[in-house]
Amino acid sequence: MKLFSRLPGAGRGERAGRQRPLLDTRVFDNVLASGSVTDRQALACQLAAFVRGREAKDPERRLVTPYLHRLLQDKDMRVRQACAEGLTEDAHLDADSVFLITADAEAIALPFLRRAKALDAARQVAIFKVGDEKRREALAQRAAVSDRLMTLIAREGELPVVLALLDNGRVRIDGDNLKRIYARFRDVPAVTERLLARKDLPAEIRIVHVRTATERVRTAILKGELPASVAIRKAVEDTEERALADILISLARDKERVRAAMRFMAGRGLLTAAVILRAAVRGHVTVLLAALGILAGVSSRQLERIAKKGSKRALRALYKKSDLPEAALPLVEAVFDVAQKHGDAEAGVSEATFGREVLSWIMAADNDLSVAEKARLAEILAQLADEETRPLAARLGKGLLKAA
Repeated sequence: MKLFSRLPGAGRGERAGRQRPLLDTRVFDNVLASGSVTDRQALACQLAAFVRGREAKDPERRLVTPYLHRLLQDKDMRVRQACAEGLTEDAHLDADSVFLITADAEAIALPFLRRAKALDAARQVAIFKVGDEKRREALAQRAAVSDRLMTLIAREGELPVVLALLDNGRVRIDGDNLKRIYARFRDVPAVTERLLARKDLPAEIRIVHVRTATERVRTAILKGELPASVAIRKAVEDTEERALADILISLARDKERVRAAMRFMAGRGLLTAAVILRAAVRGHVTVLLAALGILAGVSSRQLERIAKKGSKRALRALYKKSDLPEAALPLVEAVFDVAQKHGDAEAGVSEATFGREVLSWIMAADNDLSVAEKARLAEILAQLADEETRPLAARLGKGLLKAA
């Protein structure tokens, strides 16, 4: 069936440079009036292909558009579906056509919403505001989700819609919207698991999540839902400190991000000596120096000079300004010395190797530490070091206590 033909004189206007859209539309009327489902499907496909790529103001597009509207309202779903599928790639599709498709059955509307090129930021937002959950979810699955729509989903989207956005690996979700999602769904494991698996998750969210999780356990202990034993309280404390140290370690190679995370922690009383030392004795000296700098109010440049010179005097002055416990200074000096001689974790030294070297430094005869002091530091190392070093430090610490 020949669907497209032009009337005699098509393209010749009265004035030069003007053309008249002289498509012979009688065949369209005939198909719509008496054509079979197959005929109407063919018309839908050909009209959709005809308008694709034509500008919105194109005269022939304007002439064909009313027929598209009629096809999009055809009584047979197969015709409507063929038309909608054909218009998915049309970037200049008119608003009425978009509305007709969006309001149709889910089998037609949802694939269109996921892929349609005609959905700019304004249309995405408009559909989100009036659409049901399924249509919102389809919008969240698009390859291109506008910034405005992403913010709306983060602020107002139902759980399935938010999950669809988090599962959409083709879009980048900015940090502010990740924070909004966490604030709304922090108690939903399906959301928090997806958030924590993201490499681009802001460190602030990880820190808050650790604190929230441990506070829940503490609350349960206070309410009598968990035994109030010293062992459980210590386990909760250790878990929190270890998790916070791990967050800082994960940022160790990015000076700006690690300092930002530390400032966030310091403002909430979480940048403690235990957290800092857990990272330090595992060989992450950059974390140690950055933390001392934050607590002492020292710039990054000054820290770099201290690290390069390896001056114990400068390290002690920095440590004193940080207001960290004086009793932990020898352990910090041990970490600093080992890093100067053997390198640190960022230089490729394993945490276990670094931990053993720190333990050796403590046990050395030439470090002017008393036996009791060595035993105390070994005991601290047994609590804070890597898994391989901890049992060895515990055994040596007990041996020294007996000797003392």
